[in-house]
Amino acid sequence: MKTPDEFFIPDNEVKLPDELDYSRVDEYIRSAEAFSRSTYQSVYIIDYFKQNFLYVSPNPMFLCGLSPE
Repeated sequence: MKTPDEFFIPDNEVKLPDELDYSRVDEYIRSAEAFSRSTYQSVYIIDYFKQNFLYVSPNPMFLCGLSPE
């Protein structure tokens, strides 16, 4: 399994002078959850600014036995 340092390589880094507006991120996460429930595909939202995952669908095939957390 890759560590966050291996996943978020410098080429994928987002450099902005100000903090991003995260006030509507919950709406996008709820939309991804709804879409995830209606498909067999794996769904995830990556925040390259903070270098973390905002949402990972609980698809067992995608996670290979790991939890979304």
